Amino acid sequence: MGGKRPVVRLCPVCHSRNIERASALSGWLTPDEYICLDCGYRGPVVLEVELVEDEGSGEVD
Repeated sequence: MGGKRPVVRLCPVCHSRNIERASALSGWLTPDEYICLDCGYRGPVVLEVELVEDEGSGEVD
């Protein structure tokens, strides 16, 4: 199977998936900035993790 794997963005502090872009203009003239809604982290660094499908069950890990 070719193609891109789905990517999940995680907070670098608490590893939560509950992270979003700081504003609609973030990334336009300045680097993307993200906010973690769980721990309050705000910054340009996030963890991007590729999801891998489990071949036996068809589930995503």
